[in-house]
Amino acid sequence: MIRDVGWTAIIKATYLVVQMVVNIVLARVLGVESFGFYALVMSLVQLLIVPAQLGFPTSLIRHMGQYATRQEGAAALHLLRVSTLLVMMLGLLATSGWALSEYLLAPLDLLVVGFLLVGLALADVGGASLRGL
Repeated sequence: MIRDVGWTAIIKATYLVVQMVVNIVLARVLGVESFGFYALVMSLVQLLIVPAQLGFPTSLIRHMGQYATRQEGAAALHLLRVSTLLVMMLGLLATSGWALSEYLLAPLDLLVVGFLLVGLALADVGGASLRGL
């Protein structure tokens, strides 16, 4: 177990270093205005991903493990399908709610936010379902 904690710490530290380097490179390449827009879009995505996920990743980790233990593959598949569909709908709803406010972003930019939001939320749902197995 201690070995696993060590590997997790190494992976997280590596992720932070890579993220810092990528942000520095992006800031230099994009310039002030473009990097500011990038930061705005990413912060909007991070804000909207919370209501879009609605706790499904945590729930999936728990329930997928239970279904795997009981060898109930059909129930696990049904849970994954329903969770994926609901997260997609909630992500689109969160994006469209922001679009209706017409605040800060043009419609095309909101389309980018929507794709990022739904994509990242679905990636979290898929990752949680795998962690639960």
